[in-house]
Amino acid sequence: MNKNILQGIFFGVYSAVITDIGLIFGIYKGSHSKKSILAGLATVSLCDTLADAYSLYISIKSENKDSSKNASVAGISAALCKFSITIIFIMLFFIFDIDNAIYFSVVYGSILIVVSSTYLSYIRKENYTNTIKYFAFYVIICILSYYIGFLVKMYIN
Repeated sequence: MNKNILQGIFFGVYSAVITDIGLIFGIYKGSHSKKSILAGLATVSLCDTLADAYSLYISIKSENKDSSKNASVAGISAALCKFSITIIFIMLFFIFDIDNAIYFSVVYGSILIVVSSTYLSYIRKENYTNTIKYFAFYVIICILSYYIGFLVKMYIN
């Protein structure tokens, strides 16, 4: 597969999952509002996706190694990947009650992180223990987001 497409996909997967799960956990613990979570995810699906894709595009162009076409391919693949993942998170909140949607969001996000990390280790011919490191980072983000939401609720409520 094209290097720039892969770069965009990996960027999109990690960015979408970590951003969305962080947002879900933080808003859930802070307000326990399904409507707030959906509003946050809808905003992220557009604004953060476009901002990240454009940032990736500019970053690649700044290296002066890749053409505008290669940077565009990476940016577009990141945007499509990130948008698609966030839409599935949104769908989970339309299908399930808030507690089950969060449970399935964590499962969905975990699967995406493990599968993409394992594949990344495979194509880079690295030890698969890297998957554990990538997953641990994801878990740390989940925990931090949860407690940030808790602190906001505790001190602002």
